[in-house]
Amino acid sequence: MEGAGPAAGAEQPPADPVQAQELPAAAASDGGCGAGVAAAVAEGGAAAKAAVNAPQPALFLGFDAGRRNNVAALDDETIALVAGAGVVLLHLPSGSQRHLPSRDGGGVGALAVHPARTCFAVAEKRRDGPPNIYVYEWPSLALLASLPGGTARAYAAAAFEGGGGLLAAVGGGPDHALTLWEWREARVVLRARAFAQDVFSVGFSPIFQGRLVTSGVGHIRFWRAADTFTGLKLQGALGRFGAVELSDVAAFTELPDGRVLSGSESGALIVWDGGLVSAVVTRPGGMPCHAGAVDALLRHEATGLIVSGGGDAALRLWDAAALGAEPGSGGGPSSAAAASSTASIGLEVAPSAEVALPPGTRVRGLSSLNRRTWLVTDAGGGGVLVVAVPPNPLDAGGYAVSHILPCAAGGLAGLAALPGCHVAVTAGGDGTVRAVDYVSGAQLQARAFGAASTCLVLLPPEGARCCAALGFADGSVV
Repeated sequence: MEGAGPAAGAEQPPADPVQAQELPAAAASDGGCGAGVAAAVAEGGAAAKAAVNAPQPALFLGFDAGRRNNVAALDDETIALVAGAGVVLLHLPSGSQRHLPSRDGGGVGALAVHPARTCFAVAEKRRDGPPNIYVYEWPSLALLASLPGGTARAYAAAAFEGGGGLLAAVGGGPDHALTLWEWREARVVLRARAFAQDVFSVGFSPIFQGRLVTSGVGHIRFWRAADTFTGLKLQGALGRFGAVELSDVAAFTELPDGRVLSGSESGALIVWDGGLVSAVVTRPGGMPCHAGAVDALLRHEATGLIVSGGGDAALRLWDAAALGAEPGSGGGPSSAAAASSTASIGLEVAPSAEVALPPGTRVRGLSSLNRRTWLVTDAGGGGVLVVAVPPNPLDAGGYAVSHILPCAAGGLAGLAALPGCHVAVTAGGDGTVRAVDYVSGAQLQARAFGAASTCLVLLPPEGARCCAALGFADGSVV
């Protein structure tokens, strides 16, 4: 691959000041957060102070788009991304960045934003002990609370409840603990083991108080806070797949009638009622709702439409009433289900609209930036897609898709700086090779190959040209 540096004297966008100083603590009068701030000092100690005061990167040029729960909208113009050992706060109109380092020093496991967008939670990882969750005021970044002791090593998912007073978080192995906090007081309300394997997602019911859902490897679980002889406890009922093939569940949302809609590895959508499968949704003719796993679901607040994303470079919009219909009504059972024991719960539904995304896109995450904009985390092409929603969401031709922070979808197998210019060449595990101006952050060139990159080496310059040799997992060399 050949690359050239930017033209001499080219104007660069203004850089945002790096956040290297310790973040200010909030006043104790803010919602009773003083206890949480005191806990931050006690739990974080010297390690937290060292992490915050350490020299910070001037610019992030990518992040792991294959991870879950690592992109969140903080306001109508700013998003937070987990990158490196901290969080990048990216202002979309200007492209400027601020950096929030990991206070525990081990990186960040998950993000969660308060429903009012007045604060956000950073659920961390830690190498030498249990990690904390830090709640920051937005946009001041004042530290509001520190929530210690919820898991042993790293968090995997977190979510605020609709009123914003409770925060739920799930840890990774070995404990996979589900913990509910009254976060302003840094007080644990309830705790239980979520599952024996990895949990991908957690979310509160927007309809029923005290109910929430977790999902992950081979399961979905429905929780409620119940009074028992020994006090208030979390009781979780595992979803029973029955005749439906057992599946990982990465995404779910609630239908207007209180039933839960989830994705599946097969590309079908599954409707759950009281822990049982009430419908398996496919498109007409038995086609799955998406090719590959359905990893993202979003309820469009303005219309009530359900938006789904999978591995086939498309978003599909669904009428919630049609998804909640009884199997056999409308188009009847799908042909795929009719050939199996799931015929009685097969339901064919045609999507209300379809949004084409760039070829190769695999939707890993989907969220709302504002009423007219969606954010798509792309695990296929890397980076984040910004989807502008037309006034009529059913107008499939009215959507506009743009790409921000283009980067390798996975890890990097090679990185080399070209001599005499501010350009670096990267070789990604996703098979992409990119030339990036590491001063401005602009991507200058990109090319996708059919196999994962394994190595990169610069060759001696040929006059004004800079050349590199690349190796790939299939044995080829370019």
